[in-house]
Amino acid sequence: MSTTRKPWSREELLILLNLYEKIPFGKFDQGNPVLVDVARRMERTPGSVAMKLSNLASLDARLAARGIKGLSGASALDRDVWNEFHAQHEALAPESEAMSPAPGPPLLCLPKPMAKAWPLLSLPPP
Repeated sequence: MSTTRKPWSREELLILLNLYEKIPFGKFDQGNPVLVDVARRMERTPGSVAMKLSNLASLDARLAARGIKGLSGASALDRDVWNEFHAQHEALAPESEAMSPAPGPPLLCLPKPMAKAWPLLSLPPP
């Protein structure tokens, strides 16, 4: 995989925000099989996906209220898409659910709790 940084698109951020809602903060790890699969389909590294989720966590008031901070690298686009996603959640959650960066089964059919997601993704549980 290339070492050149690829800018994040609005669509990729919407996919990650959908995923963000379904995976607990403590599971944003580059070894998480769900993140590995999403990264592969986005043609990104698992570490970049985990880092972007942690950057998005810095925008989460729920985490801040618990004294949890994400990474400090959230971009202006991250903030804009975060605000858009939460302001238009009823429209954008299903839209982001349907997005898939590559052919194959939908990426984000991850019901809560996350443990139920493994059969849908054909991945073993962690």
